[in-house]
Amino acid sequence: MNKKPVSYLQTDARWKNKPYRVKGENATIGGSGCGPTAAAMLIETITGKKFTPEDACNWSMAHGYKALGNGTYYGYFKPQFAEFGIDCDMLNWTKTYGKPDHANHKKVEEMLKQGYYFIALMLKGLWTTGGHFVVLWWQDGKVRINDPASTKDARLNGDIQTFRSQCAYYWWVDARKFNGYGTAVKPPVASSGTPATGSAPSLGLKVGDIVEFTGTTHYYSANASKPATCKPGQAKVTQLYNGKHPYQLIAVKGGGSTVYGWVDEKDIQHPALTAIDKLAKLGVINSPDYWKQTVSGNKVKHLDILFTKSAAKISKTGTRTATPEDGIASLVSAGVIDTPDYWKSNYKGYPSLGELLCALGGAVK
Repeated sequence: MNKKPVSYLQTDARWKNKPYRVKGENATIGGSGCGPTAAAMLIETITGKKFTPEDACNWSMAHGYKALGNGTYYGYFKPQFAEFGIDCDMLNWTKTYGKPDHANHKKVEEMLKQGYYFIALMLKGLWTTGGHFVVLWWQDGKVRINDPASTKDARLNGDIQTFRSQCAYYWWVDARKFNGYGTAVKPPVASSGTPATGSAPSLGLKVGDIVEFTGTTHYYSANASKPATCKPGQAKVTQLYNGKHPYQLIAVKGGGSTVYGWVDEKDIQHPALTAIDKLAKLGVINSPDYWKQTVSGNKVKHLDILFTKSAAKISKTGTRTATPEDGIASLVSAGVIDTPDYWKSNYKGYPSLGELLCALGGAVK
């Protein structure tokens, strides 16, 4: 018998109306915080340290795992548990909704008996009208549920076939040692694969960065060998791993891509290079290849940040400023530059950098 997890409700009055959101929405913990609430239950249970749904939601927002207009990105769970030294991963990418007899359900039951906990994503049915995360544990020969949004018996101790028919995906949480089972059985690994066999990510990206995905294939794990096809376009970095396919991406709504998985570094264009393409298309700069080579070669410190922040502010070309100093002043006023003395002291040391500051400064007004 496994130890009963701490029970938290996302609708608890202490935090239900507190923000769980990104720019462009007004979501709350009570409405959208089921994923972090599920994680908080297990983290507090295993570590014995206080970790509330509010704490988990704050971590998720700070690390880029809140999805605009939805709940929480699937990539959230592994790094959140890793923050506390707990192993966690997705069982696999096989969707089991409407498949109550799928082998994954039996595998989950076996692992629950071995001392694991699970987080399950439920789709339309008894537990939700859309998508909802719940916690699974094992007691007295039965799968038990901690539901972040309900204490109804039907949702905590209901019919197992109904549950299995409405469950889409699983994430395992290794609590074997905590539950007194040792660590003899190795867990399956889906979202990050086997131990790293590739190079560490080298683009300097972080979770939450928006990138231009230029490839047409993605993988269900960081070390998978069989690809699936997808479309290129804008995507968001949701996880990094030292593997053959080191970046996990999810498509950005309206960005044209259908990527949702792990991809090769060569298929990602750094945000600064994407920014250069945008500025060239707007007519703000007229030598994009030159500036791409400069950024890629790290020839001017902080130039990648200058391009990225400028492109976020600029929507059309403008009259170039008379001097680089005037351009710097405009960029400071727009919140693009916060170290004007650095740029004033260094723009003469690299060809055309002064002209670039004039162009950006004129367009950012």
